[in-house]
Amino acid sequence: MDSIKIIFDDNNIINNVNLRNYLLNHHIGKEKIKNINYNKEILINNNYVDIDKYILKKGDEIELLINENIDFEIEEKEVEIVYEDDYLLVVNKPNGIIIHPEKKSDVGTLVNRIAYYYKKKNINRKIRYLHRIDKDTSGLVIFAKDYYTEGIMIKKIQDGEVDRFYLGIVNGKLEKKKGEIIASIGSDRHVNNKMVISKGSSAKYAKTGYEVIQENDKYSLVLFKLFTGRTHQIRVHSAYINHPIVGDEIYGRRSEDYSHLMLHSYEMCFKHPINNEEIIIKKINEDFKIE
Repeated sequence: MDSIKIIFDDNNIINNVNLRNYLLNHHIGKEKIKNINYNKEILINNNYVDIDKYILKKGDEIELLINENIDFEIEEKEVEIVYEDDYLLVVNKPNGIIIHPEKKSDVGTLVNRIAYYYKKKNINRKIRYLHRIDKDTSGLVIFAKDYYTEGIMIKKIQDGEVDRFYLGIVNGKLEKKKGEIIASIGSDRHVNNKMVISKGSSAKYAKTGYEVIQENDKYSLVLFKLFTGRTHQIRVHSAYINHPIVGDEIYGRRSEDYSHLMLHSYEMCFKHPINNEEIIIKKINEDFKIE
């Protein structure tokens, strides 16, 4: 059976905590813990223990047994790996495909390519994407290889502990070359799958940082930083300041010079969920330049 191992030390959590609380503190759900305990899928120092009774001590080796299979259809298409270790997988998504299908029996999405990669590498795990980017946005997408890593990373993203940077080409020249856009975003009540700047009760706070990297008379290359992760956030905020992303047919217009939406998930920075080391991952897209 497959497994992952974690050494309990002072960087994890305080001493004298029982195993159940440790798992809860690492964002593993109660039902999952119940199943782990019932199926004896956890060992401490190579021994089965009672999750509710065992008190962790510094230096304990926690081994989580993983009995899983790939849970999406396999599509024999390659995927570009940007970063990989025992716990995380980061890939470069091409524009024009979505992250996952509506039904697990469907194909044509990024996870179907990940399924093919897992099969080739003999990784018998569920496919766990940690976030999504739009169909027509290219760039970095993070996957967790196990439920323990997944819980920690989702909490990091929710707490703003994963810095996410995008490159975008926008229409026109920005008068202010560096700044922040703070405007709440909600669903457009009149158009499906479209978001709008809103002050309504259902709107969510949204903040985007930006800096112009390059410009000409027609376009600007901009580095964006996401402080929040709302649907279509960069696209909505760029249109809000009257500089929509080039090729954005929802919030701007079709481009004469570019064939698709010019937005790319470029860089991610975070502390590794297991060893706490600083991770910086970048993926340059050569299409993102202006003359």
